[in-house]
Amino acid sequence: MSTDAILLPNPPAIPGLTFRHFRGAADFPPMVAVITASVEADKIERVQTAEELERNYSHLTNCDPAQDMLMAEVNGQVVAYGRVEWAKLDGGERTYTHLGYVRPVKRGSVYRRPLD
Repeated sequence: MSTDAILLPNPPAIPGLTFRHFRGAADFPPMVAVITASVEADKIERVQTAEELERNYSHLTNCDPAQDMLMAEVNGQVVAYGRVEWAKLDGGERTYTHLGYVRPVKRGSVYRRPLD
């Protein structure tokens, strides 16, 4: 297991499934592949390149990808990722937002499990 592995309690029983931290620029091409597969399946109009993604990530505020992202892999292939960021409201409270993409082939019922 790599040193950037993230161990989650009670992960789905998917053979080869692992979680890890964001690895920087090397992750942008597989992230684009996940985005592309996801938006095509969901019929969302969005085109993303690795260069655009890298540019966007270089300007994030209130989000540290090294700490605030989760990458999911099956047999070493990125199949999903998520990111969290926060914003401070006028009253001083914080609100957290998240986004994520999952390759459609990994969304099917074969990977679903009953709620505990």
